[in-house]
Amino acid sequence: MESQRILVTGGGGFIGTNLVRELEGRGHEVLAVDLGNTDRDQYVRAGVRNYRQVERVGRGDREGN
Repeated sequence: MESQRILVTGGGGFIGTNLVRELEGRGHEVLAVDLGNTDRDQYVRAGVRNYRQVERVGRGDREGN
């Protein structure tokens, strides 16, 4: 299967964290969005209800503000 870029919302939670690990293990490029603070490289603090934040994340702005 071809590697894909995948956005995981709620990536800081139990299910999201495990999903991110599994997808990365399968060779995908994963970006996780969550409102909680995380120190991981592939995580961005942003709220999915805020269209502008999600739009910035999609363009590559790692801050999401």
